[in-house]
Amino acid sequence: GEEGLKRNPSDVELMMFAQVNSEHCRHKIFNASWEIDGQAKDLSLFQMIRNTYNLHKEGVLSAYKDNGAILTGYPGGAFRPDAGAGHAYRTQQEPIHIVCKVET
Repeated sequence: GEEGLKRNPSDVELMMFAQVNSEHCRHKIFNASWEIDGQAKDLSLFQMIRNTYNLHKEGVLSAYKDNGAILTGYPGGAFRPDAGAGHAYRTQQEPIHIVCKVET
């Protein structure tokens, strides 16, 4: 209820909370069917998130691959060996994309 436990949580309760928030359990929760106010929803939470990407793909090079995504970045200089110049290091312009990695 509104009063709370009036005690500290036990180790078992803390571990259960940690498990519920773990990545593997979250996959199960986010893929579950669910309802609001008695109305079943057509999409799971994961499907809703993926649907956002399906509706707005611009600027996303890769999504939902190994818990990560790659977003379109900006041109920038990369300092690397130039095979045509005796492997001397030179700045070369190339796209520098943004990598978003999510782990729990």
